Amino acid sequence: MLNNEEFRQRLKSVKCLLLDLDGTLYQEDSLFDFTLEFLSGLDRHNIQKMYVTNNSSKGRADYYKKLHSMGISLTEDEIYSSSDATLDYLKQKTNYRKIFLLGTPSLESAFITAGFTLTTDAQCVVMGYDKTLTYEKLNQAYQLIKSGVPFIVTHPDLLCPTTGGGFDIDLGALMQPLIHATGVEPVVIGKPNGPFIEGLLNKLSAGSQKIFDRRSLAIMGDRLYTDIRTGKDNGFLSILVLTGEATRDAVEQSDVVPDYILERNVDLLPFLSPGSPHFKI
Repeated sequence: MLNNEEFRQRLKSVKCLLLDLDGTLYQEDSLFDFTLEFLSGLDRHNIQKMYVTNNSSKGRADYYKKLHSMGISLTEDEIYSSSDATLDYLKQKTNYRKIFLLGTPSLESAFITAGFTLTTDAQCVVMGYDKTLTYEKLNQAYQLIKSGVPFIVTHPDLLCPTTGGGFDIDLGALMQPLIHATGVEPVVIGKPNGPFIEGLLNKLSAGSQKIFDRRSLAIMGDRLYTDIRTGKDNGFLSILVLTGEATRDAVEQSDVVPDYILERNVDLLPFLSPGSPHFKI
C-alpha cells in the first residue's frame, strides 16, 4: 500500500474517478450522509466521475432515477453497470439477439429497449441479479444450458450489502446451482473481468480523440475481489472504503491489496490538491 504522501502524489495524475455504488456511496436506498459533500468536493477539484456498479437488478435508466432521487446530480451517460457491459458484449462480440433472461423487470426493460427479444426459444441464457428468481426460471435456464445454449452472467459478486451492515445473497452465489447442475462455467461480464473493462474504456473514450492513460483513472469501492481487483489488474489507482463489505482484517488475509484504504468516501478530499487536471468524457 502507498503511504500518505505517495498516495497524494499519485492522485495528481487522476482525472476520472470510477465510483462503485452500493457500499461506497449508499447502502440499499440510504445515501451515506457524507456522500453529497464528497461528490461536491470532487467537482471543486475538477475530478470527473463515472458511476460503476456490478448490481444488475436495475437498468441504467432506473439507476439514474435512483441516484437523482438521492440528490446526486448526474447524467445517464455517467453510469456504467454490469447490465450495460453485458448488453455491449452481446452486441459487439456475439450475434445472439434472442435471450432467455433471468432478471428483474427493470433489467428486462433494459434488454428490450436495447433491441433484444426475450424468449424461451433462445440463442443465449443471461443471468442477472434476479430478485424475482423462481424455480421455473432456474429450471428453464438449466434445460437450455444443458442443450448447449451459451451461458452468460452479468457479475460475480457473492453478497450485496444491506442497510444496517448486513448482506443479502448476490449473483455469484445464485448462479452456482446452474453451474453445478450443468457442469458449464459461464462467461462472467462484470468487474473485474475483461468484458466490463473493455466496455468501460470504450465508453470513456467515445467521441474523443483521447486515448485514456490508465494512470488517469482511479477506482473507489468496498470489495476486494471486484473493485480493488479491477484497479490492480488494470493499472488504475485502487481505493478501498470500509463502509461496505471489506474490512481491514479481510485486507490482511487477502492477496488483493488496495493502494490505499479510507474509512469513508469523503476522507479522500483532504488528499486532493487544488487544480487537478480536468478531463471531460
